[in-house]
Amino acid sequence: RHPILSTDSGYVSVDQDTRSINSRRVVLARVEVPYIGPVDVFSCHLSWLDNGFREQFPRLRQWAGERQNGGAAATLLCGDFNIPAGREGYAIATADSLFADQFLLAQLRQRAADGFGPPPPESPRPDPADGRIDYLFAHRDGRLEAVAARELFTDTDYGRVSDHTGYLVEFEPR
Repeated sequence: RHPILSTDSGYVSVDQDTRSINSRRVVLARVEVPYIGPVDVFSCHLSWLDNGFREQFPRLRQWAGERQNGGAAATLLCGDFNIPAGREGYAIATADSLFADQFLLAQLRQRAADGFGPPPPESPRPDPADGRIDYLFAHRDGRLEAVAARELFTDTDYGRVSDHTGYLVEFEPR
């Protein structure tokens, strides 16, 4: 939909053997979004908490933070993080408030706009019963704000395509 300015990839895992399930390589595309500027989109599939996530996410956060500081209008970390909502891994991912769960923020903003709750706090915490392990985290210094979100590829919305559902998040410039 928008021009890809550059691509990159890198291992966030200690293991870098392409035949190993413990190897985790993340891919990145810098996309030129009209009226916003360059947006870095990282596509991730990290390990479970005790199988590498604790080491992988800090590496990813550092890489993404460097890119954000290197001229990105926004930095998005998307994909399967294998961390249940509201639990320890989620706390690691959001601990320093550098990256925030955009699906959750958009839902809270929608509820507030509909008159069903207050504006979301800066660092909202999901209900542990949420069940998600897939996320879209955005860097706090980005120039995008999540305004709407919905779950896709459910039994009632497009149908199931895998054992994961999808999450669609709409953004506006801030």
